[in-house]
Amino acid sequence: MLLLATQRPDKASLPTGISANVPQRFAHEPEHRAFWLAVRFDHAYRREIELADAIIAATSLDSPPAWWPEDLFGSWRLDDLREILLHVIVETACDAGHLDAARELIDGRQSIVLTE
Repeated sequence: MLLLATQRPDKASLPTGISANVPQRFAHEPEHRAFWLAVRFDHAYRREIELADAIIAATSLDSPPAWWPEDLFGSWRLDDLREILLHVIVETACDAGHLDAARELIDGRQSIVLTE
């Protein structure tokens, strides 16, 4: 799915606002590879968000999942779309908290300070 950094992107594969009129050498220079990988990842991620949004909009919150990976989770199961969405929200909040704690250890800044 990701474009290799040594390939020149085609216009159809780039998000709106990014020009495909980039010199071939630009994509080959090491300092620009990370940029092109980030652009491709961001574009692919946004497409997945659009697909998830469409599925959520078209599905009742009471609908059970169409498939569940029982080989990974055993008998534990989320029963409907509502539980799945709440689980995703909780996991995202936890991950964001972990990233914030790691950033705070790196730069010492505190974004939320509770005092009495």
